[in-house]
Amino acid sequence: MWTFPCLSTTCPTKRHALLSTEDASGSTSQAAAVIEGMESGSRTFLIDEDTSATNFMVRDDLMQKIISRSEEPITPFIERARQLFDHGGVSTVMVAGSSGAYFYIADTIIQMDCYEPFDITGRTKEFCKTYGAEPITSAPGFVLPDAGRKLTPGKTIGRYAADSQETGEEGHDTAACRTESNRDGYRSGGREPKDGGQRGGYGQRSGAYQEGGGQRGGYGQRSGAYQEGGGQRGSYGQRGGAYQEGGGRSGRDERIKVKVYGKDSIQIGKSPVDLRFVEQLADSEQTNALAQMVRYCVEHQLFERYSVTGIVNLLLKEMEKGGLTAISDSSYSAMGLCMPRVQEIYACLNRYRG
Repeated sequence: MWTFPCLSTTCPTKRHALLSTEDASGSTSQAAAVIEGMESGSRTFLIDEDTSATNFMVRDDLMQKIISRSEEPITPFIERARQLFDHGGVSTVMVAGSSGAYFYIADTIIQMDCYEPFDITGRTKEFCKTYGAEPITSAPGFVLPDAGRKLTPGKTIGRYAADSQETGEEGHDTAACRTESNRDGYRSGGREPKDGGQRGGYGQRSGAYQEGGGQRGGYGQRSGAYQEGGGQRGSYGQRGGAYQEGGGRSGRDERIKVKVYGKDSIQIGKSPVDLRFVEQLADSEQTNALAQMVRYCVEHQLFERYSVTGIVNLLLKEMEKGGLTAISDSSYSAMGLCMPRVQEIYACLNRYRG
């Protein structure tokens, strides 16, 4: 969970940037949603006051005096909305009916009267000048979120961990990188293969180098491990362009199974992904496409090697070249898949626990 700039860092004992939980409060969840939207390139937030967390939207003057800023981790959205527009280029369209605090920062105020809209910006601004004390509408410490965030920080794959962010951000082709990292990963801890062995480097998702009639290369790599000597099957597929000799055949790795439960959730292997509150998904075929994207990321070890933005850029590049078939687990034309928005791709990746 990445919740700048709506979580305060004034308390030195709380590292909110590293906060991760499956039981976040409403305000924390909404703060994370703001950052997720910014990271995915959204330029407008549509917010309904009725369905928002109250302490996320505004804290009145009395509450600010009783509970000081240093004691409250949540920075109210009213103190960030103008900064988001001025510094981040993100606009906010809000439906409000109980708090007039947002009148002070709004550029346009529209009243709905019997289903008809009326622009009341001028008279509302004039009234605000004489109403009384102006609420706090800005807070110090505004920071735009870092685009280099990883979902699995600290994990590395071979010698490409150091520059994975750069290659991921620019969307470079990663076939050669995957092949080399397979070998590095094998040397760093894979089980030594024997001639005629059934499987090389099991447990090393980075794959393994194998010779001498091995039945199967490393686990879950579409790029395939390097293999010689009449192997019956390399690692998963040849889509990544990995080197293979000796008549090896590629095929599906049955270990990573995908299940789709309508628009509500998906399951990659044993890891469920809850999408119930990703309400912009319009059809289960979009959910199916998201499931294939996550499976693709797992099999290619993209979570360990690239930032979230880098992963999305890589997925989009692959689908631009080969359509949805490029991320599908079928070697034939992809069926039952529908392209979701970029925002839904970010939302799904951020909800994958691995």
